[in-house]
Amino acid sequence: MLKTINLRAHAVYSLTTMDWYQQVVAQLDNPQSHDSALLGVDIAHFLLPRRTASEACAGFVNRSQGITATCRFNDREQKAYDRIDKIVRGGAQPAKSLHMTLAPPNSQVNTLIFKDFTLVYSFNLSFPGATLSTAFMPFLILHRSAAALRAEDLYDNMKAGFDAFIAANEDLAQISLEAPGMAELRSAIATMAA
Repeated sequence: MLKTINLRAHAVYSLTTMDWYQQVVAQLDNPQSHDSALLGVDIAHFLLPRRTASEACAGFVNRSQGITATCRFNDREQKAYDRIDKIVRGGAQPAKSLHMTLAPPNSQVNTLIFKDFTLVYSFNLSFPGATLSTAFMPFLILHRSAAALRAEDLYDNMKAGFDAFIAANEDLAQISLEAPGMAELRSAIATMAA
């Protein structure tokens, strides 16, 4: 049975304005721009007793069928992805800052970062019989740049990004991620623009 998760829009500027975060976003393009662009990146952040690190796991690019998650890039996409991996893999700061800001319940959390929004997610596998789809915990953050978009365009970008993310994760096939509705997005955009 399909489980639909309706996401709420949050603004966490203490995270999204950090230098490493801004450097990552600067490497990303918008879906409407053109083909052969890196649109998003999935970054795993670990905060374990003996390991604190972040690393890029997959990129999201424009392909003929829409946004696709991949680890195989053309030259332009590869350069942007490599720069992001160098930014986050170079030290422990991204993982530490993310955990300090959001206080996730687990030692691993991922950021699926696009130009105007981020899906932060982790898995709570502490209860009996938990599967990845039942333990999936998403949290949506809007970037300040989202204020420059029409709510309809932001919604379409989110839907395309979420669909590509779910399609790339077989373990999440029973989940549907719903972007916030138009009224909530318009309100969030107006608040950020003020």
